Amino acid sequence: MPTVAADEGNRIVAANGAAADLLGWDPDDLVGADSTDDIAVLAVRPTPPSSERHGPPEG
Repeated sequence: MPTVAADEGNRIVAANGAAADLLGWDPDDLVGADSTDDIAVLAVRPTPPSSERHGPPEG
């Protein structure tokens, strides 16, 4: 399970490999990053509705 921990100043203090893979970062590069800056932009991309991903239903 992707897991990221941040301190009171929103600095990432720990991230596991699953979280790093999901975000496209190296785990060591995540630690110390501002979780409200670049990381948040990458993490909060909404998934389009199924019809947009796969087209309209057949039939």
